[in-house]
Amino acid sequence: KGKVYAVINEVRGVFEDFVTITDADIIFFKGWEHQVFSVFLNYPKAGVVSPYPSMYTAFINNRSVFGINTFKNKIKYSKIVSDADISLFVKGTNLSDIILRKNSKTDWQQKQYFLEKPFPVVVGAYHIVSTYKTLQFRNTYTFPEKIFKNSYEDGFIDYLADKKGLHRLSTIKTHIYHMGNVNEDFIEINNDYVNEEEIDFCKINLKTDSQIFIFFNRMLGRFLIHFKWNRFYRNKQKNTRNLF
Repeated sequence: KGKVYAVINEVRGVFEDFVTITDADIIFFKGWEHQVFSVFLNYPKAGVVSPYPSMYTAFINNRSVFGINTFKNKIKYSKIVSDADISLFVKGTNLSDIILRKNSKTDWQQKQYFLEKPFPVVVGAYHIVSTYKTLQFRNTYTFPEKIFKNSYEDGFIDYLADKKGLHRLSTIKTHIYHMGNVNEDFIEINNDYVNEEEIDFCKINLKTDSQIFIFFNRMLGRFLIHFKWNRFYRNKQKNTRNLF
C-alpha cells in the first residue's frame, strides 16, 4: 500500500505522547534524543523537531511560526548554523542544490531563520527524520488512494502540525548522518556527547491553542511569509519539495 500508508497506519495507533518517524538510511549520533526533547521542553508550541538543521524547509507548512512571533520580534534571520553542520548533511544526500535559494540574494547556508530564546533553534523540519507530538495525528482518518504520489508526506504528515498551530523546528547542530547514496567506510563525526540533566517529560506542553487563534495566526503567518519574509514564497514547492 505504499510508504505513507504504512507510516500513518502505525503512528495513529501510538499511545505515547511522541513518535519518531525516520528513513531507514539514517545514522543517529549519541545524545540526539536529549537535543530533540530539549527543544520540546523549552519551546511549548514545538510540534515537530528534526535532529539536524532543516532551514531549507522554513516556509513549508510553518505559517504558525511566522504569525504573531513576527510582531513579538522572535523571528531572527542571520547565520546561526555552522558550515560544518550543513556540509555533513549535504555530503550524505549528495544534493548540493539543497542549500540554494533561486531568485534570492542569499542561500540557506549564508543565513537561516531561527528562534533565539531560550536557546537558538532553526525554523523548519523535514520528514526524512523528525520527532512528532502524536496529538497531531489524532482524529485523522483518511488514507492515500495510490501506492505513491509526490507530496503524500506533505498532506498526510507534514501539514498536520501547522494545522494544530504547532511549530516545525530543528536543532542548530547536526545529530544524524543521512547515508543516502553515498557509501562511507568511515564517517568522521563528533560523538563526544556529555549526558546533561534529564528531561522532565511532565513539563513538556501537550496542549494547543484555540481553533480561532490558530486560524488567525496561520492567516497572519501566510501573509507575512509572502510579503515580509520571503518575496519568492510562490517558488517554495519547486525549490524544496521532493528533494529526497
